[in-house]
Amino acid sequence: MGWSLKSTPPNGLSRVPSALKAADAATLPLRFMMKLNLIRRLSFPKSKTTWFSPQSECGWQMSKYVCYREVSLGSDILRRMIFEPGPARQDPSAIQELNMRAVLTAIASQPGATSADAARTTGLSPATVSRLVQELTIRNLILEGERVRGKRGQPGVALFLNPDGAYSAGCQIGFGTCYLFIRSLGGKILAEREFDISQCAYGHVADAVARGFEHCRVAARKNSADLVGLGVAVPVDFDKLCLMVMGEHQAPWDERAFRVELEQRIEVPVSTYSTGSAGAWGELAATPPPRPADYLYLFVDRFIQSGFLLDGRLWTAPQGRYGSLGRTRVGPKSKQQRLYDVVGGHAWMQAVARGGGSRAEVTAHWLERAGEALATAVQTSTDGLDLPLVVLDGSISGDLLDALAAELSSQLADFAWSSPPVIRRGLAGALAPAKGAALRPLYSTFFSDELA
Repeated sequence: MGWSLKSTPPNGLSRVPSALKAADAATLPLRFMMKLNLIRRLSFPKSKTTWFSPQSECGWQMSKYVCYREVSLGSDILRRMIFEPGPARQDPSAIQELNMRAVLTAIASQPGATSADAARTTGLSPATVSRLVQELTIRNLILEGERVRGKRGQPGVALFLNPDGAYSAGCQIGFGTCYLFIRSLGGKILAEREFDISQCAYGHVADAVARGFEHCRVAARKNSADLVGLGVAVPVDFDKLCLMVMGEHQAPWDERAFRVELEQRIEVPVSTYSTGSAGAWGELAATPPPRPADYLYLFVDRFIQSGFLLDGRLWTAPQGRYGSLGRTRVGPKSKQQRLYDVVGGHAWMQAVARGGGSRAEVTAHWLERAGEALATAVQTSTDGLDLPLVVLDGSISGDLLDALAAELSSQLADFAWSSPPVIRRGLAGALAPAKGAALRPLYSTFFSDELA
């Protein structure tokens, strides 16, 4: 049983109801923050701001007074967005869009609800909800069922989210092998394809993804205009890690250039996420309610990747940068290595290649070393953020993941100052990043309470 939009879940649980039953077991994760009445009442007095940099740009964006501040750090220019209190001014189109998302969210989480039910759930007036329902019907995002009788007042029409009302694509970039698929709003996989890359130059990868996308688009019988976006999961430190696996490549990896070139090729909006972040979102979708609101997500591929879910929201770094637990230095000072060098399929294969015993003995030694290094990094992160849960998933074999999870749990018992976090195996599986990357465009377009 999912949480209703008005209910308050127990501490530690996110308010993410079970809205859809998807064929791929990836129920669309909906983050419902019903603050629309509060948004309409917000009014701030104009105030002065002292800037630490003379270069700044301010203006109204949607319903907020937005300022960009440039801060020089060496040769790097960081462009951060901040919000300055300003006079009461609302963008009607922004309020309209937020209200529409609230109504769609209510219908998605309560299949068969009427307009009156959606009005009670969202706190919007019946007239406003009725108008928004008409708009959502025109946009083919909801379907009308039979009239619901037995309730007070005039019988209302049952409303349902249209599982074929929108489509998106997700792609998971790996170190040699990639996976791309197209899915519907209801979670049905329409087409999928696995393909290879031979180097990590952004042009080469963009070309391979574009060809994979075109194959899936034709197989799914969809036009580019039918898709709201393509989400791409890319490993953090992709360029540096590629050198360890595939050697030198023709040109360096440039994520921004990759997005621009790919968008030009496929004519669909492209968004990129770190493998760990996309996997964390895919894991949230695969987890049945009640869903945890806070956890550290670890994805063990050729190299370990990480992501955070905080207060039910996917944490993403500013300036388009990505953090990674894999950069953590572990081991004695004289023999320190990064976690990338110790935890992952690449480190395990290197250990097997070096030998020093039977395959089982080498694996056991690697597990002990990887578990200790991972416990050091995990405990630091979970202590700092007070996270009660660590989810471990990946593309390496299930037996190896199970053994690594058991070793990590055992090692954390020695590291923990108080209670160690719970270690749980992931539910989304080896394609969790692709699933999460495909879900994000749908969520951002139709359900998020934040406008881009």
